[in-house]
Amino acid sequence: MKKLFVIIILMGFGKVFSQETVSFKQENINTDDKIYTEADKIPEYPGGMIVFQKSFSQAFNKNNISETGDLSTEAQFVVSKEGFITEVKTLGYSRSLNQEVERAIKAVKEKWVPAEIKGKPINFRFRLPVKMNIP
Repeated sequence: MKKLFVIIILMGFGKVFSQETVSFKQENINTDDKIYTEADKIPEYPGGMIVFQKSFSQAFNKNNISETGDLSTEAQFVVSKEGFITEVKTLGYSRSLNQEVERAIKAVKEKWVPAEIKGKPINFRFRLPVKMNIP
């Protein structure tokens, strides 16, 4: 009798605490702000990457780097569909190198030609490896 009573009590709690099914109306999600890593046409800096590297080098100050030796990082930034650089991040072990690379990229103000998919401009995540030797 005790077992039957315990089973009935447990079933009651199961009913009380069971999950309820709720349906949600699915809304169309605007993908205009999606960030792509592949495109039909990748973003281009006016004059090409050599000109970008030159502008980056002019903005970069190696005196701001506290570590020495062979250093590397990967800069990632978004070239917006309007051609502006946003969301600058770096992935490397040297904090001072990461900060200086981010600062130098943000200092390059020239507008890019945005990436395209099917002829339409898109936001594109650009990756730029940076390697150097600081004596």
